[in-house]
Amino acid sequence: AQADAAGNVCFYTITTAHLIIDINGVTDTGITPIPNERTDTRGVPKPPPSSDFTYLYESSQPEAPYTLGGKRYLGWDPCSPITYAVNNKAGATPAQRAVLDQAILGVEQATGFDFQYVGEATGSLATSSIDANTPNGQAEAVFGFSNATFTPILGGSVIGIGGAGSGSGNNVELLRGKLYIVKGGYAIADLDDVLTNDELLGTMLHEIAHMVGLDHVSVQTEIMWDTLPNPPLTAFGVGDRNGLYNIGQPQCTAGFGGLTQAPRGAPTSLSIDMWRADTAEH
Repeated sequence: AQADAAGNVCFYTITTAHLIIDINGVTDTGITPIPNERTDTRGVPKPPPSSDFTYLYESSQPEAPYTLGGKRYLGWDPCSPITYAVNNKAGATPAQRAVLDQAILGVEQATGFDFQYVGEATGSLATSSIDANTPNGQAEAVFGFSNATFTPILGGSVIGIGGAGSGSGNNVELLRGKLYIVKGGYAIADLDDVLTNDELLGTMLHEIAHMVGLDHVSVQTEIMWDTLPNPPLTAFGVGDRNGLYNIGQPQCTAGFGGLTQAPRGAPTSLSIDMWRADTAEH
């Protein structure tokens, strides 16, 4: 063995050899840790100021983490990924599945949340009993392609729904002294009423934004306007982006000093069932 001027040790051998190193007491502060799989919230740009957003999950609990207009609201844990399943009961095409991927990416970019796909769900898509089970375990959210047969609320002019429900049990936990939604989310589009891929994109952006915590606004230039316009919007407005930023992963960085994934707390007895149904202009 030889050591060079920088202290690097080189071993040379001309035959088969085994190398055993005693690492007791050895430290190396230059080792790069394995990158965290989650999205780095420092890459989420803060949007220009706008008040054109509202929150969905109003709560009387003092531990609800977000406030707006003197009211408190729940949101998803900003320090953890959100696992999701896809339920394709209505038979979405590969192109329509790709539109869902585009919508998920749009919400990730606006919030910093990391949505992690865990598998396909095939159970109920009724709002009272959304089934998030997959062959790989239970997902925290379900994104569905449905119609009025599988999701009765989609009858008539309703093209999509989004929110959170307690079909999978209590879905709110106390984490770091605050109450956060940790499962039961869903965003569902009616493939019988969504006529184009642009309409599907606008619908899924809207419904996933409901799921993570935004409510309707009266501003027609925002995705969260309560009616899908014709032609449809396919990108978040400034108000949408403000609302999503304010309940997304940047709040983990701002409130808890870093991006370290926090451990889940003990479940509380609290559950919520809140969702919105949406229509289109066509």
